[in-house]
Amino acid sequence: MSLKKIVFVDQCLGGGGAERILCTILRYLNSDEFEVHLVIISNLGVFASLIPDNVIVHELCVSRTSKSLFKFLKIIKKINPVIVYSSLHRITALLVVAKIIGRDKYSIVARLPSLPSKEVSENNMSGWRLFLYRICYRFVTVVIAQTNEMALDLRKVFKVNEDCILVINNPIDSAFIDEKSNFPVNSFTDSFINVVACGSLKKAKGYEFLLESFSIVVLENKKFRLFILGEDVEDILPDLKSIVKKYNLDEFVVFTGHVDNPYAYLAHCDLYVLSSRWEGYPNSLVDAIYCGAPVIATKCNLSVEKIIDDNGGVLVEFGSHKNMANAILSFSSIKMNPLKMNNSIIEFENLFKRL
Repeated sequence: MSLKKIVFVDQCLGGGGAERILCTILRYLNSDEFEVHLVIISNLGVFASLIPDNVIVHELCVSRTSKSLFKFLKIIKKINPVIVYSSLHRITALLVVAKIIGRDKYSIVARLPSLPSKEVSENNMSGWRLFLYRICYRFVTVVIAQTNEMALDLRKVFKVNEDCILVINNPIDSAFIDEKSNFPVNSFTDSFINVVACGSLKKAKGYEFLLESFSIVVLENKKFRLFILGEDVEDILPDLKSIVKKYNLDEFVVFTGHVDNPYAYLAHCDLYVLSSRWEGYPNSLVDAIYCGAPVIATKCNLSVEKIIDDNGGVLVEFGSHKNMANAILSFSSIKMNPLKMNNSIIEFENLFKRL
């Protein structure tokens, strides 16, 4: 029996949560049932080492998605897949245009990266982009929303038919995390209280709010140290360093850049903080809870609130510097429960089997 061909498409495998989730799906798909291809528009990026050996990789080496259409059409014709998967709006638009031009019959599965309404309100998606995406999502076979809140938002903003939406939480790669979390973190010192925030440096993550709150923390207790893990994808590191300088936080804050093994930090830290303005599904928060860290999170969406309600931790309003500082200072009193696991990988496989 021939294997079902699936093509996963991404711009690059940078250090973000969506890319990490993609790698998790790639690692767990049954190679006895699926022939898996990965098409990268530009270049592989920092997560290249996470790609399993059975995945066939195609690098188009094009700097922008908008310039990749003809190369993409050529490789898709060669592969002739049954399913093509995307987790970025612009990639989804590429798949739809390519399918129409190429008169192909493959199913398009698009995982929604974040809440569309937040992207619109923050001017990350407006005008012609919003118009284009509204049209393109109508041609998608299945749209994966990470939460029920996101599914409702998808119907409201993109006008997607309810029958085309499937809610699947992001998968947790427990075996991989267990292996990686055993490694030590050399930059941690037992005499300090090590606080970790994790995620690409971008506006959505609210790191300026965290730094301003942390300036209040160190006035009360100079044993705290903050480690911010993540690649600077929006060129905001200079602005964040300006805040560090303004509040004399140089000896208290470390920007690590991308780290290959964030799970060691999550497993060995004294506290994890999610300071986001908005989130799709907070992968790093879930990972931190799985690793046993006490957590603080902003009330950035309903999924974050539900995760905290189910598993423990503290919720803080975004922008409330004093409350965030007090929560950090009181980290030792935070009560946590074991993480409630999901069967997301099985749900992804079942979806791919029936298409």
